[in-house]
Amino acid sequence: MLLRFKVLAGDVDPAIRTHAAFFSVWQKYGFTPEGFNLATSTVQNGQRSYPLRPELIESTYWLFKATRDYRYLDVGRDILASLQYAAKCPCGYCHISDVETHKQDDHMESFFLAETVKYLWLLFDLAVGPDNIVENGPYKYIFSTEGHLLPATPEITLVDEHCLHFGDRGYSSGDGSSIQQSANCAQFDERRTVSSQNSLSNVLFTTRSYIK
Repeated sequence: MLLRFKVLAGDVDPAIRTHAAFFSVWQKYGFTPEGFNLATSTVQNGQRSYPLRPELIESTYWLFKATRDYRYLDVGRDILASLQYAAKCPCGYCHISDVETHKQDDHMESFFLAETVKYLWLLFDLAVGPDNIVENGPYKYIFSTEGHLLPATPEITLVDEHCLHFGDRGYSSGDGSSIQQSANCAQFDERRTVSSQNSLSNVLFTTRSYIK
């Protein structure tokens, strides 16, 4: 969902309004359908399902992180209650085939555990306080679009020390020549990595300004 990017870009007020609109649909049905007709305020035909998507709870987490407004904990509670009440089944949580009838389909997408549940945990863990690895650990973290936490460690810029896909003997310098790696992988070749270092440093500098 683009709300995360709005929040990270500092457009918090538009993100708050958009989130409120999406959550109003959740409150109406208990879930958000794949398609909603704004003109008629009804579920779009052929798009009545909710496959346990993470986008709304992800946006809730980022807005709580940005505002510390406790209404977003109420949103998280309501989302969790809907999942527990209507989506839970004996072996996990079921895809909802129709948000109006809450009919269940017998499958669970992998992103439910990888993202939806993860963002619920992050939301409530943040509410307890900053004493957790994401907020106050040894590194800052970059969130991928799939909800993976990537530590922004200095080591990820050291290509010859940490990238095994270049092989055992060396790697290309970019001009067609081969550069031999040292036995202990301690050497760092500036010809190969200076541009990638600068690019990555820019990304990490930008990200650190958002993840506080």
